[in-house]
Order: sequence, then structure tokens, then C-alpha cells
Amino acid sequence: MKGRGILLVALLAASLVAPAAADSKGERIEALEKKVAELAQQLAELQKNTAPAAKKGERIAKLEQRVAQLERQMRARKPNGDPAREQAAGAEISAIRKLVEEGKVDQVPSRLEAFKKKYAGTRAARATAELAVIGKASPQVWDIDKWFQGENEVDFTSPGPTLLIFWEVWCPHCRREVPKVQRLWESLHPKGLQIVGLTKITKSSTEQKVADFIAQQKLTYPIAKEKGGLSRYFSVRGIPAAAIVKDGKVIWRGHPASLSDKFLESLL
Repeated sequence: MKGRGILLVALLAASLVAPAAADSKGERIEALEKKVAELAQQLAELQKNTAPAAKKGERIAKLEQRVAQLERQMRARKPNGDPAREQAAGAEISAIRKLVEEGKVDQVPSRLEAFKKKYAGTRAARATAELAVIGKASPQVWDIDKWFQGENEVDFTSPGPTLLIFWEVWCPHCRREVPKVQRLWESLHPKGLQIVGLTKITKSSTEQKVADFIAQQKLTYPIAKEKGGLSRYFSVRGIPAAAIVKDGKVIWRGHPASLSDKFLESLL
């Protein structure tokens, strides 16, 4: 296990110093993110070995922490573009997000289109994929494969807000968000907020592991397995991810850590 952990670090180091084949900074960053995903896959494979449970758990925890650090390093890498242009692009994305928070969803598509023409290739432009989901109609078909719990508590045709949380049981970032999601369910569901956790059961995950995790964490909000169509519809490229549907359309899309109680309460 120790040798494989060193291999993970060595592979990442190689990816950082190797010449990038991509023509743009954005493409180079995407290549680095792909490498991190590959390392995470290797970690998942290590979880399947037959080492004693105690030692295995300790080593896996250390590797998960290391992979999380590497992911943060990837996100911190910035294109060597014009600093002033990057700053302006970031400010415009923030302004678009503010429109979303203010409920001015109809203004988002035109602002995004103008942004893409003016700030293509900037680091901030990477946020446009998820923002482009804003304003889309709610899915006509909710691609649910199996409910782990809460099926009878969800009405996808309801005009009220439904918060969707995309996650996987193997994802350490997802696990950190779980207590917050449970708290939101307990405090805001009685006021009308629907919450649905969605997993595709990928990598090392299994339906049994998801069921065990739900029981261990004492989760009570609805959780289902989706076939992948919902992830594509909401442009989910990384997890955890979240989206809010209300009045038949998507009104918010982003990272669940960005959600505030104040914003959610304003939707009720």
C-alpha cells in the first residue's frame, strides 16, 4: 500500500512537469483534472485489497486526504493570461451569479452569451457550463433507477423548490456536505423544501455501501440512484454538485457548499 501511495504522488508529479499537449491553458487544466480523476480511480482500486481492516482504513484515509490535496492544487492552477482580463471575467461571473440569487433567471442566458464572446479562454469561463443550465425546463423524465428511501416524500411536479444533490459514497468532499444537507432537510423541509440525493453508484461504490452509509450517518432525506441522464441534464462534471428546480425550471446550479440558509429560505 505504501508503495502504491508513493506511485500516486509520483504520477501526479510527472503530470505537473510533463509538456502539455493542449493548445490552450483551459485545455491544459482539463488534462490535469483528468489526471487527478485517474489517481482517484487508483485509490478506489486500493480500497478493494484484502489488508486487515484497521490498517487498510488508516492507509486509505491518508490516501484520500492526499488526493483531496491534489485536487485543490489542480483547482488553484490559473492560466497565465492577462490579470486584468481575468479579474474582469471573475467579476462578471459574480454578477451573473448575483442575478441568479436575486431570482432574475431570465437575464442569465443573454449575459452568459455576451460573457463567452468577451472572456473566452479565461479561468472564469469554466463556470459557464453549470450556469448555462439556469433557466432550462425541469426534466420531463426523472431518470430514477432505484429509491433507497423517501420516494413517497418527493413530488417532481411540485411548483415549490427541489434541491438536488449529486454525490457518491466514495467521494470525501461529498461526505463533508452530508451533515449540512441533513440539517437543511430537518430545518427547511417542514417549510416546503424538497431534497433529493442522487448517486450513480460509480467506481468502488455499491448499492450496499450506499445503504450502509445512509444508516451509519442516520440520513433521513430522500436518496435515489439515477442512471446518468440527470447528471448530463444538469451538466454535472464533478461532485458534489447541486441544482435547484422551482416552478418547472432550473433556477440555481453550483456547489452545495455555496448554498446559504438565507437563499434557500427566500425560495420558500
